[in-house]
Amino acid sequence: MIAPASPVGSNGAAKPIERSTDPLEYISPSRLKSFLTCRLKFYFEKVLALPRPQSPNLHLGRAVHAGLQHYNKAKWRGGDATEPAVLAAYGHAFDHPEETVLWDGLDEEATARVKGEAVLTAFLIHQQQVIEPQPMGVEVKVTAEIPGVALPVLGIIDLVKADGTTTDYKTVGSTPDLALEAWQHELQLTA
Repeated sequence: MIAPASPVGSNGAAKPIERSTDPLEYISPSRLKSFLTCRLKFYFEKVLALPRPQSPNLHLGRAVHAGLQHYNKAKWRGGDATEPAVLAAYGHAFDHPEETVLWDGLDEEATARVKGEAVLTAFLIHQQQVIEPQPMGVEVKVTAEIPGVALPVLGIIDLVKADGTTTDYKTVGSTPDLALEAWQHELQLTA
């Protein structure tokens, strides 16, 4: 049974996504991908919970995601979905990384910031041309108990459109390997 959880607290403010360090608490697409890709990496990240620096590409992707999340939540709740507001949410996330970012100099950081702004600006230009009704949900947490599987499956859907279509945003730092991308997409959808 799939059960959505509320993405907001009782005061109406967004609740931060809690990240568990218990590798046996649940299965998620990212945990499954980590385990299937490299079990040693899974052990270091999920079992030992060793801290590690964040790559510039991952940091950029998370900051862009914060801008997209702001936009979708504003559309969902009737907030400020303007370009300045979206870019401000992006800028805040960019300036406050979750972990230390391994920048290769200030030029790399400045270039990444501009790339993220360009991605969000292009997205917003496209959204101005598309009229979509208010979404059903943003950052929707879903869980499923599967018979024969000892752990529940947990996922977070970036956007659930008014017609029930789900959207999951992804950014890539380089030209993607299509076979790898297909495998990861299939893995996430399957989970």
